[in-house]
Amino acid sequence: MKERARLYTFGYEGRSTEKLTKLAKEFEIKTIVDVRFLARSRKKGFSGGELLRSLASFGIDYLHIPQLGVPREYRERLLGLSGSEGFYEAYLEILGDKSPAILDIAQAAQKGNVLLLCYEREPSRCHRSAVARLLEERFPLSFNFFHIR
Repeated sequence: MKERARLYTFGYEGRSTEKLTKLAKEFEIKTIVDVRFLARSRKKGFSGGELLRSLASFGIDYLHIPQLGVPREYRERLLGLSGSEGFYEAYLEILGDKSPAILDIAQAAQKGNVLLLCYEREPSRCHRSAVARLLEERFPLSFNFFHIR
């Protein structure tokens, strides 16, 4: 039986790119998937282009999938529902017909461990948990999930 891929989630709030690369090495991450709507950050090193260059120097692939992000006009609504079943349902509603974008994550996982990256430190307050759940539902028995806190 084929071993399940390991999929990690990580929120960089209050953390550095050094911490991210250290964790990526520790957990043998092959691809970091950025699930933010916009791959921009006020935090040094966490904007898309910077991440791409930094991670490449460690042999880690970077993939930004904005279709899985949450547009600004929906963020407050989701935050108000965080930690509840309504959070997941609301995210699926926002996601709409863009859910095929999760196939990109499944394909990346064929190369090795994947880390879903977003800003919120607490997984229950971030849509990356909903992305992980959606992957689990679409690809049963394919992934082992871990939230890095």
